[in-house]
Amino acid sequence: MTSASIRPASSSVRSNLLDAAERLFARHGLEGVSLRQISAAAGTRNNYAVQSHFGDAAGLIRAVIERRAAQMELRRAELLGQLVGTEDISLRQLFAVIYLPILDGSKAGEPAVFAQFNLTLLTSPRGYEPLDEVYADKPVTRRTLELIVAACSHVEPAVAWRRVQFAGVGFLAAAIAAYSVIETEEHYRAAIADALEMAAAALAAPAVPTT
Repeated sequence: MTSASIRPASSSVRSNLLDAAERLFARHGLEGVSLRQISAAAGTRNNYAVQSHFGDAAGLIRAVIERRAAQMELRRAELLGQLVGTEDISLRQLFAVIYLPILDGSKAGEPAVFAQFNLTLLTSPRGYEPLDEVYADKPVTRRTLELIVAACSHVEPAVAWRRVQFAGVGFLAAAIAAYSVIETEEHYRAAIADALEMAAAALAAPAVPTT
C-alpha cells in the first residue's frame, strides 16, 4: 500500500476527530471529555487516535481553533474593511468584527456548536491560552482587539482586555440562548443585534474605583 493511498483515510480520521472534539467540548466543556471518548465519537477503534494525530489534548484544542481561524480572519478583514473611512467607529462595530464571524452559518433553531465551543474556550483557563496563541499571528484579529482596548481608554488596558473576554462570554451565551428559543430569522437577528448592544455597553461601563 502506497503512502498516497493512506493519506485520504488519515485525513478523514483527522477531520472526524476535529468534528467530534468540537462537538463534545462544546457540549461538555474541555474538562468534561476524555480523549478516548473523542476517538470513539469520531468512529475510530484506536483509543489513542487523538495522540497519534495531535499529540495531546492541548494540540487537539489548538487544531480545532486553527481549522476555522483562517476563514474567520478573512471574514474579520471584510467586516473591518467596511469600517474604513468611517468616522468615530464605535465599540459595538469593533466588537462585531471579532464576534459575528463566530456565528456565521448559524440560524434560529439550529445547534450553535462553534459558538458553544468558543464560549467553552473563553470560560476555561485551559482553553483561553491556545485561543490567544492561534490568533497571535492573525493581524486583523489582533489589530481589531487592539482598537477595542484603545477605545476603552477609561479603564486600564488589563481591565479592557478582561472586559473583551467577559463581554464575549455574555454575547455568545445570549446568541446560544437565542438559537434555542427563537424560531424566526427576523427575531433571531434582532436578538443578536441586542446582544451586540449589551456587549458594547459592558465594554463602555465606567471604571470601578480601586484602592
